[in-house]
Amino acid sequence: MNRCKEESVKLDCPSTEVIQQTERLYECDLIRTILTVLVVVGHSTYYTISTQFGGLDMTSVMAQAGIQDTMLHWVTSKITGAIYLFHMPAFFALSGYLLEWKFESNVLPQTKKFIQQKASRLLIPLVAVWLLWNIPIKMLSGYYQEQEFPVVSALTQIIFSDSVYLWFLEALFCAYVLLFLIKKYTTKQIESCVCLCSFVCGLILQKVLGQWMPLGNPLKYIFWLWVGCLLYRGRNVLLTQKSRKMILLSSTILFIIAAPFHSFGYVGDVIRHGICPLFATISLFSFCAALADIIDRQGKFVRLKACVNFMNKYSFGIYLYAEPLNYLLLSLTLVVFGAHAFGSEWMAAGLYAIRICGTTLVAIAIVWVLKKVNPKTYLC
Repeated sequence: MNRCKEESVKLDCPSTEVIQQTERLYECDLIRTILTVLVVVGHSTYYTISTQFGGLDMTSVMAQAGIQDTMLHWVTSKITGAIYLFHMPAFFALSGYLLEWKFESNVLPQTKKFIQQKASRLLIPLVAVWLLWNIPIKMLSGYYQEQEFPVVSALTQIIFSDSVYLWFLEALFCAYVLLFLIKKYTTKQIESCVCLCSFVCGLILQKVLGQWMPLGNPLKYIFWLWVGCLLYRGRNVLLTQKSRKMILLSSTILFIIAAPFHSFGYVGDVIRHGICPLFATISLFSFCAALADIIDRQGKFVRLKACVNFMNKYSFGIYLYAEPLNYLLLSLTLVVFGAHAFGSEWMAAGLYAIRICGTTLVAIAIVWVLKKVNPKTYLC
């Protein structure tokens, strides 16, 4: 797969842990950039978030006021639905891809140090951002206002984080550690069996526990880390232009065919949690491998490379700080403009643009300040 000579490689996704090496997996930068954009777009669409710990429900407010949804919101909701079929499994696959690269490069630390590194890079920002940013912003938006004990609900949600974006850090840490131990102390055959069984167990637990699933369901997502490992092992297939085109075309077509059936009962569960994200992830990796190869061979696309480098610098911070602002923007829109704002195409378009661009800019500003204060901070 495409290689660009560099001094470092970012290894976590969306984290920015760096190790010294002589080459950079530029296709991974492209994948991370695309997925970060998709996360921001996905978080900027919803009008309702309902959990056992609180939430906001603008859909009910609109219904009570007799306001119909806008065509724009209907379209963007469909787009977000398609994004949610694959973007988080793809993030885990990217992390697994880079983990496998580290294993094959023999640059992994000992078990204790590996766990310490992941805890510093994932759990410290999880706790800090949850307590100092996520909870205060949600308190201001009224997210917990119907809870009898708002603080207890906010803190309990750290464990049962299914409907909170920070679940990713919990699940990634647990899945990272589990897969690391499996890979280090077992064979590839056992690794495959354990990851497949974990995926099935994770799906069953998710079905049974629902929003009470703890720690973001790492049993389910260890499978997608493993898929990333397999993609790295088979990277030579993507080196051939002909095979890359065939894989990209076939996986994209299969995703498009399967996606409409993702809500059809138990078959839909298999399609939604397995088939769709698998084909979409393969398609994304193939596309970025091809794009990275074109960029490397032609030496052009200077602006694109600058944009990708910028996004990779700020991607983790955008993930950490952008999403909670959506709750505040929804609440302020209701208070300032009233429920009718959600039924106006122009107001809906303005709100959508602010939720995408405004939250991203605020997150970038926070990261810039934090890096100025402490360039080695784990909080961005």
